[in-house]
Amino acid sequence: MNNLLPVFMKIENNNCLVVGGGEIAFQKIYQLLDSNAQVTVVAPEIKKSIKLLPVKLINRKYRRGDIENIKLVIAATNDATVNNNIYKDSQKRGIPVNVVDQPDLCSFYMGSVYHDGDVKIAVSTNGKCPSFGRFLRDHIKNISKGLWGKALKDLATQREKIIQTLSTYLEKKEVMKQLVKNQSDNIIQIDKRRGKVLLVGAGPGDPELITAKGLKAIQNADVIVHDALIHPHLV
Repeated sequence: MNNLLPVFMKIENNNCLVVGGGEIAFQKIYQLLDSNAQVTVVAPEIKKSIKLLPVKLINRKYRRGDIENIKLVIAATNDATVNNNIYKDSQKRGIPVNVVDQPDLCSFYMGSVYHDGDVKIAVSTNGKCPSFGRFLRDHIKNISKGLWGKALKDLATQREKIIQTLSTYLEKKEVMKQLVKNQSDNIIQIDKRRGKVLLVGAGPGDPELITAKGLKAIQNADVIVHDALIHPHLV
């Protein structure tokens, strides 16, 4: 059962600590920087890609004092003892902490995030299977097709005008409800106007051996691009 409280934390210009200097640490650092956090990285070995990021580097092992004045901690090391110490030190000070791939040593999880303008959707699997979370994020991306951010921007502009124009809460609510419906209908219409590209294999050349699905795609196509090997009966 998932009893997590979904929240979005404001960490802009807040000091955050990442312990670890490998690829996983790089991914977590990138997420923090995307939220405009001030990131400090502590690790005895730090990969080159991290050194190129706008972060503070401390090239040594973790020390308890590293979490002083820190708002959020992420441990991305392969040392179980270090990870446990980071978790305990953070818990004692009431600092949110995430030990990568160790749900029992996390006071919060970093979900898979889809980001488009001011739209930000995070998916959590309660630490059970982050890979499935990434699949769901990519599915959301495919559904949105980059249209949701612009729709929200337009709605935000309209909302400001409504707030200044209408007086009662119910009036504002009803007008915004209709505007959101109009935007969603518009997104659906744009999506319908977008074409699809299907690749159909013609098999060994015999037109009778093409699949029923492939034949249907050819029959319903508006445009067909083919090479010289296709049998003329198929087109």
